[in-house]
Amino acid sequence: MEINLGDYLVSFVVAVGFGFIVAMDAKKRGMNSFFWGLGTCLVLIVFLPLYIISRRYYPEISQEKNEP
Repeated sequence: MEINLGDYLVSFVVAVGFGFIVAMDAKKRGMNSFFWGLGTCLVLIVFLPLYIISRRYYPEISQEKNEP
């Protein structure tokens, strides 16, 4: 079974895409976005499920300013 360069490229793009999405979501929730993004990018099969489970404990932080 031969794996060509296109397969690696698609896998890399998918991992980087998920890493970026996870990092942006973690930043909105006040979590360590660098850790979650890099971990998801490098070890997608481990970090993505861990992130999905742990994100429920960190509600999204509102960016709206409460003006009187």
